[in-house]
Amino acid sequence: MPESSGNKAKFRVAVCGGGISGLALAAFLSKAEDIAVDVFEVKSEVRTIGAGIAIWQCYWDLLKDTVGLEAKCSAKGIPAPKWEKMEGPTLRRADNPANVYEFFQMDISPMVVPRTMLLESLLEETTGGSCSIHTDKRLIGYSSNEDATVTLSFADGGSAVADLLIGADGVHSQVRETMFRDVPTLAQPVFSGQLATRLKCRAEDLPAEHPAHSRFLIWCGDGRFVTSNMVGEFVQMTAYDHVPVPSNGKFWDDWVKQVSVDTVSQLYTGWDPTLLSLLQASREASQWAIHTVGPLPQFVSGNVALVGDAAHAMTPHIGLGGGQGIHDAFVLSHILTKPSIDRSTLTTALSVYDRVRRPASQRIAQWSLECGLMYGFLLPKKREQPPASLAKEFYMRTDWLRNKNVLDSELELVQNELKKALQAQDECS
Repeated sequence: MPESSGNKAKFRVAVCGGGISGLALAAFLSKAEDIAVDVFEVKSEVRTIGAGIAIWQCYWDLLKDTVGLEAKCSAKGIPAPKWEKMEGPTLRRADNPANVYEFFQMDISPMVVPRTMLLESLLEETTGGSCSIHTDKRLIGYSSNEDATVTLSFADGGSAVADLLIGADGVHSQVRETMFRDVPTLAQPVFSGQLATRLKCRAEDLPAEHPAHSRFLIWCGDGRFVTSNMVGEFVQMTAYDHVPVPSNGKFWDDWVKQVSVDTVSQLYTGWDPTLLSLLQASREASQWAIHTVGPLPQFVSGNVALVGDAAHAMTPHIGLGGGQGIHDAFVLSHILTKPSIDRSTLTTALSVYDRVRRPASQRIAQWSLECGLMYGFLLPKKREQPPASLAKEFYMRTDWLRNKNVLDSELELVQNELKKALQAQDECS
């Protein structure tokens, strides 16, 4: 690490991963002059892939206040969301052409913004302060030292020392792999049993009366489903299929590969003809095997912590993977910037982060998985329920998103837990 990064710092933080959760943490921490932050990114530049990211209102408000996201979007011609007028997806039973009907309309929706826009907004907040970005740094492992620091080792032969290491390195996290090196089932991501095939077509290629023009739809049927949503001039689709998970939890093929549009559309033969026409309007398709991180027994070990997908990579069925990474970063930064947190109280601080964020994020990951199963009428004990009853199940799993004060409520819990933990540490010292 640069010598200047730790001159006046009460401690040094190494963030492994320059994705959304890692940069969010760096951006939040960079506002504290007494914390030095070094972000280590494996690529040659900080960049992201993917067309858009869903940002729910609680996270939009946070990013508007902390990194100026709304103003930056406005400057790029992206209008601010009008939350009271935004509607979420409509669930449509579509596997029987003789009986196509809609059975649930979600009354709230996230704002979808380009991933590059969010990443650039976060990156701007890390410049000019106590944060440094290092690219082409592939972590191969870390070790804990007797002086309570952590040494990071990189593939180029270099190393760095920090008081705290944060693994924000995604579903393939090397930090998580090192933390759980003795438990491979926890160290490695697992195949979810879901294949997601991404397609898109120009809206002008569809008949004017096609329902995909005007609404976000989830076309549900026995064993599989399709989402469709207008993004600019295109209708973006994702076709989800459920397949058996091998006993070893590993996917047997390439995680990402090109497939033919005909291969995808044939899976929906006999479904609603408007869905078939939508799929067939696409020109190319890519199949992604969705991998997740199983429920970890801890997000923390010593002076090392996991955030975002490294801690709880989840299915995309509520649009909360990125939001939960931002949530982790905000809560952790709130804890670390407390005046009472220094080198001597770091492990106590991390234990509070783990106690608060682990159960909450794992609950949401489970809800996301269950929503995907219900879209395909596959959730055990719910499979035979009529769609109207399933609508209540969807509502229950998303109701908390209506609470605009969800972050404030969690920070109050953090404050109480931190006070108790620090008191306990003082009593033991």
